[in-house]
Amino acid sequence: MLAHELRNPLAPIMVAAELLGTGVHDAEWVQRTGAVILRQVRHLTGMVDDLLDVSRVTRGLVLIEHEMIDLRTILAQAVEQVNPLIETRRHRLEYTAHDAPLIVSGDTKRLVQVVANLLNNAAKYTPPGGLLRLEIRRVGSCAEVAVSDNGIGMSRELIARAFELFAQAERTADRARGGLGIGLAVVKRLVDLHGGSIAAHSEGPGQGSRFTVRLPLVAGMDDAPPEDAPAKAPADGPVLDVMVVDDNHDAAEMLSMMVESFGYRVRTEFDSNAALGAALASPADVYLLDIGLPELDGYELARRLRAAPETAHATLVAVTGYGREQDRRTAREAGFDFHFVKPVAPAALAALLCDLAQAPRQPGSRG
Repeated sequence: MLAHELRNPLAPIMVAAELLGTGVHDAEWVQRTGAVILRQVRHLTGMVDDLLDVSRVTRGLVLIEHEMIDLRTILAQAVEQVNPLIETRRHRLEYTAHDAPLIVSGDTKRLVQVVANLLNNAAKYTPPGGLLRLEIRRVGSCAEVAVSDNGIGMSRELIARAFELFAQAERTADRARGGLGIGLAVVKRLVDLHGGSIAAHSEGPGQGSRFTVRLPLVAGMDDAPPEDAPAKAPADGPVLDVMVVDDNHDAAEMLSMMVESFGYRVRTEFDSNAALGAALASPADVYLLDIGLPELDGYELARRLRAAPETAHATLVAVTGYGREQDRRTAREAGFDFHFVKPVAPAALAALLCDLAQAPRQPGSRG
């Protein structure tokens, strides 16, 4: 089945490529052929990504970054992610919200992946014009998220192996629902890594399906308020000087605007050598450094800032797409004090800067 699914999109790609090489074609024909290639490449890319993901998860290579999260925020992000598919298939989504925060300890990206996968399956395995339901409630010391649909349902045999690799429901002859049948295996493993549980239920083929995820609530956070707005710079304290360094101009500008909105002075550099020169000429209190910089990468830039008397005691913050434990260790060894994985949560960065602004600054101290 795996070989078949991976080869399936290759057939139209190969035919399209061969036809393109047969001679001159009009613009409309080329556009239609190109659309086929693009659509199938995206489908194939999605399957390869799924395989890589399940490999990482099953081998224990996924790092869960725990933070306090209101589960309602996770559901909102998942709905936003899957909504285009829901609208394309003309489904109706009913969302039963919870009136109070449900705080869990978990990884935002991975929990969104869990709920989005369940919603995606519900949309995919429900005939057009169907009804999907998303519910969240408190059950004892747990938060319960349920995704249900009025789609094709599952047999008792399929329910028993629903969370195994390559398990799939029966599909139509055009294989429109496609996929490798590994999504639920990844979902179960991610839920397990969060200390939770997941169950599947269906009354049978044609009777729809319901998937229920339970996650432990954080003790003592029952009445936690919704996430506050990002902390602003202390009104009565010294204002931090912050330098942002990233060769991606858009990323650098947006991060600088974020820092400025918190009430701090900010400078932006797009080149590591220029940033080093500017830092030595006019040192900042905090440096937000991308790691993947050309010429001097972020690690080397951090080492040089640490070695220079003018910047030796500044706070160095890695802002990067590299989030493995090995990457964090390398960052610490290079002299970084803190490590943020992109995209940076505004509240987390604001809280750090607020703490730094209020902390006493002593010679030789590091963030």
